[in-house]
Amino acid sequence: EAKRNRWLGQLILRQPLSHWVLTWCAIAIVAAVIVFLSIGEYAQKVRVEGQLVANPGLVEITAPGEGVMMSLRYREGDRVERSAIVGELRVVQPDRSIRTLPLRAPQAGRVTASIAHAGSAVVAGQPLLALLPDNAVLEAELYLPDRLLESSAIGDEVLLRYPAFPHQRYGQYRGRIARIAGSPMHTPQTAAAGVANTIGDPVYRAVVRLERQTVRSDRGTSQPLRPGLRIQADIVMEKRRLYEWLLVPFARLRERIAG
Repeated sequence: EAKRNRWLGQLILRQPLSHWVLTWCAIAIVAAVIVFLSIGEYAQKVRVEGQLVANPGLVEITAPGEGVMMSLRYREGDRVERSAIVGELRVVQPDRSIRTLPLRAPQAGRVTASIAHAGSAVVAGQPLLALLPDNAVLEAELYLPDRLLESSAIGDEVLLRYPAFPHQRYGQYRGRIARIAGSPMHTPQTAAAGVANTIGDPVYRAVVRLERQTVRSDRGTSQPLRPGLRIQADIVMEKRRLYEWLLVPFARLRERIAG
């Protein structure tokens, strides 16, 4: 039978070129997925809140006595030199005489808040102006729940967002943990600091050094950061390879079977 059909020629099995292309593409995709699962990482993050603080802190110019503000020469955003006269206060002396006192800046800085205005009555010790010293550096003060202490350490990187500057336009910024308090802040302290702590758990104050003292929009405009701005930060709790996250359910199932 074989000799009778020999005139048909030799049997050749051929596959179209498209089959080989699809086969190699499938192999390449599988190899890429394996490499991605082996190299790629996934970080579990927890969002915490806080605020910006100045180090050293703000300097307040207060009223030396009870009286009436005659003038204020500086407004928010203005820079003040050391010993410069920022305003004048008219006070009434015990002998009923009227005296005008100059108000001087204790150090150079920038006005961040103007509390009083010309013509307003003030009492002794009332804050009139707040200055941010020239040597001041803004830091992020975050409030960590106790469950984050194990995964948070000095030097860890933190991603920061400022609600006053939407991250859709201004992006997010980096910082590193510089200090973590050794004792917790309880509910009354967190309420005074403006921290949402509805469950009443203690939190720990963490100070983060900022990578930048300004924010920059997608249009290229820069805005200076100011003390008191609210912060939202992402703290990395755990970082694993992607394949390790995929194997977690199997590890838990094995533990249950072994238990």
